[in-house]
Amino acid sequence: MTEACRDALGCSIPAKGGVVQRVACAPDTAPRQSFHLLGDYLSDPNFWPVKYQGARGTCNAFAVNAAVELDHWLRDKSQPITPLSEEYIYAKMRGISLTDKRLNLDLTKRQLEERKKSGATYLAQAVIALAENGVCRADLAPYSQRGAINHYQKEFTEEAEADAATRRSNAADLRHYIVVPGDDQIFFGPERCWEPPLEKDGSPQACSDIIYSALAQGAPVVAGFGVLSQVGKAAWFGLRAYRFGGIHYPSDKLVREEKLGPSGGHAICIVGYERDEATGKGWFVFRNSFGSFGFSADRDDDDLLPIAIARGYGYISSDDVDRYCWELMYRQPEALVA
Repeated sequence: MTEACRDALGCSIPAKGGVVQRVACAPDTAPRQSFHLLGDYLSDPNFWPVKYQGARGTCNAFAVNAAVELDHWLRDKSQPITPLSEEYIYAKMRGISLTDKRLNLDLTKRQLEERKKSGATYLAQAVIALAENGVCRADLAPYSQRGAINHYQKEFTEEAEADAATRRSNAADLRHYIVVPGDDQIFFGPERCWEPPLEKDGSPQACSDIIYSALAQGAPVVAGFGVLSQVGKAAWFGLRAYRFGGIHYPSDKLVREEKLGPSGGHAICIVGYERDEATGKGWFVFRNSFGSFGFSADRDDDDLLPIAIARGYGYISSDDVDRYCWELMYRQPEALVA
């Protein structure tokens, strides 16, 4: 993984206003089971090659497209997965101003300038882009790994626009959640403010519960995570992540002592879950956007469970999901059968 790739995070730090209920997340009492949405198809490395975002801030676009590609295939497995254009969906996301009232963001002038400079986006923009524009095939708007970190294409061919329109999503079918730091600027931990609140049938839920429930019903989940400053960056961009695909955030003690705060974000597509029968704990399986050799390249030599299911894929514990995930989106499971 290049230094440029480490700097090209592409997932914005949440910053919103408003009053949101703060709830302590109750653990899910039902035991979770191991599964992943791809089944045995990953035994074929050519079935769904992992893409590489390069040095651009486009991780949200790659994670969103991975979810859309997998979603369409899960509904019709008689056809191969159709590669979709990250160039297109990223441009449509960037075309939605961060001051757009539909996003319900409350960014300062400085924050707006920082987001523009880095090219970072929010999944909230993807929800609107998928509903208004859809996404076209990759061959109609090929992705460029080169160029400025915040570059995006302004125009596309009529064929690309027409093809994208065939994959528009119903906005009502897309679920979106985002952390609201509030005046106390609480970005991390299980008791953060989410908008809307993480609930099921009126009861508070952990972030990992929401993700697991969607996955169990056949919906891939796009998740944005905070990347910590200083040594905390190693969780996503250190040697262990590069070699084995394991995401391990530092201890709470180290975070407090070193005053590690958010320095950016990274988004991935969650496709499964692995349960440790001995402890009852588990890890979420995800698809990254660093290619097959830029992430979990040495996965077979890992002596700690679980082993990444394939090169380019990784895993993150439920505990770290509950503490460090700060934005989610997925198609509502009941909409998958529509």
